[in-house]
Amino acid sequence: MKRGLLIGLGIVLVIGIVAKINYVQAQSEEEVLYLSDTGVVLDNQTTLFKVNLNPVTGHAELTHLPDVGYGPGAIPFDFVIAFACTPDGRKIYCIESRTDSPFYHHLGVYNVALSSFNVLGLILGMDFNTAQAAFSREGILYIGNSLLDELWTVDTDPDSLTYLQASRVGPIVNQATDVSPNVAGADIVFGADGILYLRTNSGPPDAPSGIYALTVPDSPSTVWATYIGWCEGNFTGLAIRANGYGDLVGSITNPTDSILVIDRATAVTIASYPMYIHGSQYSLYQYGDMSIGPQELCTKTIGYWKNHSWKNSGVTICGVLVQEEEGKDILWGARGNNYSKLFAQLIVAKLNTNNSTGLPEIEAAENYICARWPSGWQGHEYDPISKSDKKIVTVLWEALDGFNNQFPCE
Repeated sequence: MKRGLLIGLGIVLVIGIVAKINYVQAQSEEEVLYLSDTGVVLDNQTTLFKVNLNPVTGHAELTHLPDVGYGPGAIPFDFVIAFACTPDGRKIYCIESRTDSPFYHHLGVYNVALSSFNVLGLILGMDFNTAQAAFSREGILYIGNSLLDELWTVDTDPDSLTYLQASRVGPIVNQATDVSPNVAGADIVFGADGILYLRTNSGPPDAPSGIYALTVPDSPSTVWATYIGWCEGNFTGLAIRANGYGDLVGSITNPTDSILVIDRATAVTIASYPMYIHGSQYSLYQYGDMSIGPQELCTKTIGYWKNHSWKNSGVTICGVLVQEEEGKDILWGARGNNYSKLFAQLIVAKLNTNNSTGLPEIEAAENYICARWPSGWQGHEYDPISKSDKKIVTVLWEALDGFNNQFPCE
């Protein structure tokens, strides 16, 4: 795929941040987002939801997960502000923290397929509260230490199902200032590239609130954090779209109870979707979390998208909305020595990743296109290609083609 060369090109070709209009693609059947809510009612009972971002209604539509005997979507843990779904999407691990005992934590698991809940046991070694949890693609459960601003792991497959062990990875430190962000609150989530994204709600001037990209070490040591940027809202959870390849999403309690869609490369808010359930607005109580479902991406090729419905979805290129009719014309017309093949692969990559921009292959191609035609790309997909551009276009096209063919749907 020539990924290294591609990323280099992306850096060289960036002239400015690509503007994105307020448009969000509908969720595919493979994409699953989860939300938990723990409030001050019903004895702090925790409720689990699925989230569907509906661009037609402009709502984040919530659906209770199947009942396990404690009411709609409710689980037997009474105070869960950290939970995470396994990479295969089959189990959701929930950490129960007791408000009357900050060092008391139980781990339980909700089985998505069976609609059942089992308590696994007490977590040892956690002398702190945590509001953050995320599974890596390798199946390791990471948690944030809100007392020491550190990253830890929890053994989810112990020899004994009575006690589970938490282990320290290392302190989280802003690489630019050598100051630790305030890990209390908000959430963490892994992208498909192995980057761990952190959202903090507060912090000192040298490690301000906002979104960070964390480099998780292979063995215990410092976890270096790169500050991406700030976005408005008091976050209760963070997840990521398109099975780990797309934009970030976050649940917030103010200024409205909403799900934000966030460009993970810039932390810029793309859209805000107020939460609804059964046709009425939903208010988060006080605490909660978010998680991504299956982390196995399902990509489809130009041939597929030429012949199948886009289900009222479109994509944006350089801030311009490409709707289905126009987009299919580009896909069918992609041929010859011009830019049409690059445009076609970019459209398909965006359809496969829910109109996201964080993927290096997409970023590099879109930045190249927007730099060449700053007044608008439309109509230029069939321009003759110069010899000087041919090598660059070939690298960008091959990278997108490789991505769109890398994770074929079964």
